[in-house]
This record gives sequence, C-alpha cells and structure tokens, in this order.
Amino acid sequence: MNAGATEVSRFLVGLTVAAFAYSCLFASWLVLIRQPAWRRVVGRSCLTGILILPLLCWIAPLGRLNWIAGLGRICDNLNFPRLESVQGIAIETSLILVQYVAIVISILWATLGWLASRWVSSTSFVPDREILELFESLRNNPSHAPRLKVSARISRPVLIGFFHPTIYLPATLIVSGDQERLRLAILHELAHIKAGDFGFHLIATFARVLGVLIPPVWFIQDQLRLDHEFLADRQATEGYGTSRSYARTLLNWAVGLPTRMSRIGSKAMTGSYGRGSALSQRIAMLVGCPFSVATKAPRWWTGLVLVVTTIGLLSSSMLALDATKPAGGIFIAPAARPPTPTQTYFARNLMLIGSRAGPDGRVRPIHLPIPLAETFDVSITVEADLATIGRMRLAGYPIPSLPGHVGEDVPPSPLSTHHVRVLRTATDVTIWADDVELTNHAVVPSLPTRLSIEAAPDSQILIHDLTVSW
Repeated sequence: MNAGATEVSRFLVGLTVAAFAYSCLFASWLVLIRQPAWRRVVGRSCLTGILILPLLCWIAPLGRLNWIAGLGRICDNLNFPRLESVQGIAIETSLILVQYVAIVISILWATLGWLASRWVSSTSFVPDREILELFESLRNNPSHAPRLKVSARISRPVLIGFFHPTIYLPATLIVSGDQERLRLAILHELAHIKAGDFGFHLIATFARVLGVLIPPVWFIQDQLRLDHEFLADRQATEGYGTSRSYARTLLNWAVGLPTRMSRIGSKAMTGSYGRGSALSQRIAMLVGCPFSVATKAPRWWTGLVLVVTTIGLLSSSMLALDATKPAGGIFIAPAARPPTPTQTYFARNLMLIGSRAGPDGRVRPIHLPIPLAETFDVSITVEADLATIGRMRLAGYPIPSLPGHVGEDVPPSPLSTHHVRVLRTATDVTIWADDVELTNHAVVPSLPTRLSIEAAPDSQILIHDLTVSW
C-alpha cells in the first residue's frame, strides 16, 4: 500500500471512530425525546453534521487526542497483549479493508436506488384531467408547485426530486377509482414536500454511506424517516378529515395491497405486529397518542440543537487519527517494544571458522536450519577477541566495533567472552553487546529466511549459547 493510500485509510478509520462517538450522543438524545417535531430537528442536525465531520477530522481545529497510544499504555500496564495481527493479517489493515468494502457496497446500493428512481420516472405518464383537478384543489400552497404523474412500476406513492419534486402515484390506485385513498396519498406526499423531507432524505443517504459501519447512524436515519411519516400524517389529516378516518383509510389501503404491506396491515389491524411495524406506530400516533403532538419545534429548541451539534462535531473531530503517522498503540507495537516470543530455539557450543576473504573482503556466511520471522530476537554468547567480534555478522547485520577496539590496526586482544544480541522489530533493528546498545537503524528491505552467522576472515569463534525467539 503506497503512502497516499495509507493516509486515506488511516483517515477513514479515524473518521469512523469520530462518527461513532458523535452519532452515539445524538442517538441517546433521541431516545429521551417523544415529540416527533423535536426529534426531527435532532435527527436532521445529526445527519447533516456527519457530512461536515470529514472536513473537521481532516483539519482538526482543536487538535487530536492520541487515544490509541493511550489504550496501548493501558494494555501494557495490565499486561494485555497488543493486537498486532490475526492469522498473519494486521489489525489495522483488516479494519481498513472492511471499511473500503462496506463503503463500496453502500455506494452501490445508493446507486441502485437512484437508477430505480430514474426507471420509475422514465416509465411514468401524466394522469387524467379529473385527477389533475383534484390535485390542484388539494395543493393549497402556490409556493410549492410539484408535478403529479402515474407509474405502473410502483405499488405505493413515491416522492422524487429535490428542486422539482414529483409525486408518482401507482397505476393500481388510479384504476381502482377510490377517491378517499387518492386524496390521502396526495395530501400525505404534499405534506412531505412542504416539510422538505426529500432533501433530508438525500442527506441521510449520504450520511449512511459514510457511516455504513456505525449502527447509531442507521438508528437515527430510521427514526428520522418514521418522524417524517408521523408529521406528514398529522399535516395530511388537516385537509383530509379526522385522524380516525385517515387512519382507517390508511389501514384499509395497506390490507388491500398485494404486497408485503398487506401482511403488515393485517397484523397491525389485529394488534399482533407490535412496535416493529412502522404502519402500526403511525396508526397509534393518529388514534391513540397519549400526548399532544406539536407540528413544529420552538426556535429555542432549534438553537439548542445547533449548539450541541457544534460542540459534538468539534469534540468528535479530536478522535480522528493523524493520517501522516502510523496508528501505533494497540494496533502496531512501538519500535522499542520487543516482539512477544512465540517460538524459541536454543543451541550450545558451536565452533565457526572463517575462511579466506573473497574479493569483497568477506567470507561466505553459514546458514543454520533456523527460520526467521519478520520480527525476531537473536542472542549469542561468543568467545573471541574484540577485533574478530567487530568484523562478524549476525542474521545478516554487521556487529559494530565493541568498546575497547577501534580500527583494524589495533593489536589483537586476548580471547574473552561477550554477549551479542540483535533485535528486529517491525520498524528498526537494534544491536547490543554486553548490554550496551551499539546501533539502531531502520529495517532494510531484504529479510533473510534463515539465521546466518558470518565469521571474520581467517578467524575462529566459539559460540557457547545461541537463542532465537520469533
């Protein structure tokens, strides 16, 4: 994965965390409110804020909280293992792949919905004059000029269009000649147009694309759609008649539909469907609502929601990850943290004799039948003079000159015992000699598959203990 793709991936992971925290706040708030008009303001503000959140997460106006590193320190204090990989796949990479796949599926689903609406629009036609006259008599607001069409591809009324809204009626409704159902359908869709519900339906669709993996976003969108229906029903009853007659016509219509709605209508009529049915909840709000339903939220409530939305957005943006830095923390172990050994190899008393040097001044290394993983820890107790140890290589990495030996012109020192260790992590390699750190440099691209030891030319070393952990 190149640098640009990695930055985008980390940004998406951080955006998901920020959106989850932000949407949880508003989902909890919605549960505490019962007025549909008040809930509508909260739901619309939340979903609109999710579309603004990516920009805030990118610029981070209040800075970023390094919460992943904090979780990593908590794991260290509690002796919990860090989540570096699952069956060889990095946790961070797995989350990124799941995020990409979910977003692509969500975009495809939204695209299918748009194509379906275009298909309905292309196969529709203008209704008869009598229906148009009924439509004009019910449309008592000249500022809203929607169009009315009929389509044989749908089974219930549909509202499509933001700048030029169009109401599509099912052809079966026109053929039936039921004026009561026709009036109910037109009044209900006109109420949606007056409230601007279709525009916020588009906003909710884009918000679900960004929050496809966030359950609170789905919950808020479903609740907002239901509140739109509640308020549209309440508005439509003003031009239709009483709430009970409106509910009776709505229920009879649902029972008569040759679709899944007929089963929902039958269960709602018998009371066996429960709270899972949106239709039964709509009917209950019409005929058995225990409180007075407000059709519009007060201005002070709208101002309060805007303030809470602003605070929630700024606070949630602090949870975004820095796209230019590795995630670290619980996902990738820091450079100074040794890898947790999963396998250990131990050997004693190995004698290595260096042959004559080749043209490059080095001898052929000896490859031991010990495999090496991407991260490993190799330590040896070696008996040799300082000059010999300073010219050998362990696991392909040169051992720097030990303290007490500098340069090639220093006379050979007596044989002595020293402890040499090579630790390779995911980001760098550290070499120690006698518990003194000699060097620390970035990991080279090439990685030996087996443990190799390269002695100095024309020398011999005795390895007392060899330990390999990976």
